[in-house]
Amino acid sequence: MPIFIKHGSVIVLGEPKLTSEKKDKRIQLHIYFKENEKAVYHFYDDDGISFDYEAGRYILAEFDISQSGENQININVNKKGSYKPNWSEIEFVIHGKSEKWNILINGKPFLAEKKSNQKVIFTL
Repeated sequence: MPIFIKHGSVIVLGEPKLTSEKKDKRIQLHIYFKENEKAVYHFYDDDGISFDYEAGRYILAEFDISQSGENQININVNKKGSYKPNWSEIEFVIHGKSEKWNILINGKPFLAEKKSNQKVIFTL
């Protein structure tokens, strides 16, 4: 069944698994990039079982995604909260870009693994 996703959207996926008892080691942010437009995505996570979020034990990450120049994508990540999630890596999967792009995450250059989409792995 086809799925239609609007340009400029960001979708988060965890690892495929049979049970929720197995924790994610990496999450994926699928970025459906639209040239010359900025995308902002807010991601929230906590332990999911307690009220510890009331004491600040959560993570709230804001991702600002924009284009600069002819072939550069900037991803700025700002996070709040003291929660340490089980996952430690974020894999950015950039859809809609056929040519090679330079990717900066918080100002640091990353090499993209080019297959059908450009993939970059970032440790939060």
